[in-house]
Amino acid sequence: GAQDSAFIPRPKETPIVVDRTPPEVVVVRPTDNQQLGAVVEVVGRVRDTNLSHWVIEVRAVSACEDCYQEVAGGDQATGETPGVLAQVQTRHLPPEDHLLRLRAIDKAGNETTSGPITIVLKPRQIFDGFTLEPPLISPNEDGTLDVASATIFLAARADVTATVRDQSDQVVRTLLEWTILDPDP
Repeated sequence: GAQDSAFIPRPKETPIVVDRTPPEVVVVRPTDNQQLGAVVEVVGRVRDTNLSHWVIEVRAVSACEDCYQEVAGGDQATGETPGVLAQVQTRHLPPEDHLLRLRAIDKAGNETTSGPITIVLKPRQIFDGFTLEPPLISPNEDGTLDVASATIFLAARADVTATVRDQSDQVVRTLLEWTILDPDP
């Protein structure tokens, strides 16, 4: 331990942080009873000084209370402004209403769960959804956000044409033209 000038041991002080404040969670979108397709964009806020992690969980309305399944998660707080937490795929969910919730746990074990939001899955169509990662692109060949990965979800085999259009709806680039695509199993 530490000693003073007379070589008398002094106790060493170690500050202890006591965290009794649970994380703050808010789901902004989807809204309760919103009809959704194959992809649900979850927008919300997760705030905590000592955040461990957060998860988005879903269960069928008809399922047991403890039957939530994790469909997305992260370990970063969002700050003051709500943002996109995840794009959740719903194609694997049975065609019925579901409950969605956001749960956050901090490093002290404090936990907060949002109230469940009822999501209504739309009947399946041929075009079942689309994602783009990253969600913002600027394909001007300057080396910044020039490349993105697009995923098209189909419920049945279809002829697909995919184009990139500018603000005035003019075709800038054709990615696929009358290409037969099969759905994912």
